[in-house]
Amino acid sequence: MNVHKLPPPTIVAEAWAGIDTSIDDEHPQVLSPEQFERYCSTMRNLLRASDLDVEDFDNSPASFLVVTDDDFRMEIKLDPERVASVELVLVDDLLDQPTTVELTEALIALLHQARNFHRE
Repeated sequence: MNVHKLPPPTIVAEAWAGIDTSIDDEHPQVLSPEQFERYCSTMRNLLRASDLDVEDFDNSPASFLVVTDDDFRMEIKLDPERVASVELVLVDDLLDQPTTVELTEALIALLHQARNFHRE
């Protein structure tokens, strides 16, 4: 795996067009209970519209989401301060277990992507 050749994420803008994202324009930074409910629903709906398998366990608000794939599980815990804790777990039964170099390359790519959250 070459970190510099990773493809950009596939996000279909048309799939997101029907989702209300007006919560992004609302203040304050710390969300009220009603705002947080909409924030969690918006996040869940955007992930689902991206053709991901997302479980919210019928929680209200949907502040804990689990995204599953054949190769990984991502657990997302959303917070009223508009932050998220994310745990990415490789499944135990991967057909091709990554080497230490491949896994390290993937981790470095994730760290590079995380830098996109930093706004100046």
